[in-house]
Amino acid sequence: MTSSTVHALSPVLPPLAPSPPRHPAARLARLGTRAIGLTLTLGLAAACASMPDSVRAWRGGLRHATTVDGHQLAYVDRGRRDGEVILLLHGLPTSSQLYRQVIPDLVDAGYRVLAPDLIGYGASSKPGPGAAYDMKQQAVRLRAWLDQLGVARVTLVVHDIGGLVGWELLDADPSRVARLLVLNTTAYPTFDPPKEMKQLAGWMGRPMMTMMTSWLVGQDLTAAFIRDNTGDPARADWTTIDGVWWSLREGTTRPMRQMARSFDLVKREFTRYQTALRGFDGPTSIVWGGRDRILRFDDTATAFARDLRVPAARVRRLDDAGHFVVLDHPEVVAAAVLELMGVATPTPASAARAGR
Repeated sequence: MTSSTVHALSPVLPPLAPSPPRHPAARLARLGTRAIGLTLTLGLAAACASMPDSVRAWRGGLRHATTVDGHQLAYVDRGRRDGEVILLLHGLPTSSQLYRQVIPDLVDAGYRVLAPDLIGYGASSKPGPGAAYDMKQQAVRLRAWLDQLGVARVTLVVHDIGGLVGWELLDADPSRVARLLVLNTTAYPTFDPPKEMKQLAGWMGRPMMTMMTSWLVGQDLTAAFIRDNTGDPARADWTTIDGVWWSLREGTTRPMRQMARSFDLVKREFTRYQTALRGFDGPTSIVWGGRDRILRFDDTATAFARDLRVPAARVRRLDDAGHFVVLDHPEVVAAAVLELMGVATPTPASAARAGR
């Protein structure tokens, strides 16, 4: 394993640039066949791009490990080596950078924070056709990586598809998870993928991805997508946007298209995930962006609260936050984690029994 020095991560956002024109990916369908005509032009422009300074700075603070199947896993590892471990799992199309304003508060409180870039995202490897981007294999990689680090138990924080990877961890190794914080994710059949993702699975997928990764309009399209899914668009600053956009340019389009084409297969695992959730007896909290148009509080967050037996006092609906609740309210997410760390946990043996 090789590693680079982990740089301090500033909790302060840089000044926000003016919002670009809003061009959410969903509107690309209106372009029809014109999208194909733009593909070559945008592809040529892509060669002009260079890595944004904010992306380079963030990646300079990451460590690296080799996964069990030979890929490079980039990750944040900050805080006391003898502290309790908090594992932060991002979703699609983000990376560990999603939590950059949460991590400093957790480190300052004396905990060790691990935040990987899942394979296919952020600074991690983005293997080509035939690569396994499924949730089970992502979890296999993470379990082996945690073993490499000598980490036996974690407090697990999950967002978006990070939840699906988390449920695979919970199902395969329930004793590994001491506590759980759920942020706008799913394990329930009420989930209906956003139309942008459905379009990726069809003929529009390739021209859409070319536009999203292009130098001419890619940043604006990425900005519009993220800002359309936050409660306050201003919270999605250019540091966040550039991190996502550059990852897309490097190949995050691959797991995104694979995910878009396999939603039916993913949903078949939901019953197994629900069983794992109902068997978990560790302390749990839920923080939910109430403006999430896809993962609605009333049918998804309430289902998690029921299956995980979460006390009402630890279920927070943030009515001014969207799907990217971590961007809208990093301070609330950090506070929820710290509150959860103060709750006693069952022994590993009892957690393992609960998962069987």
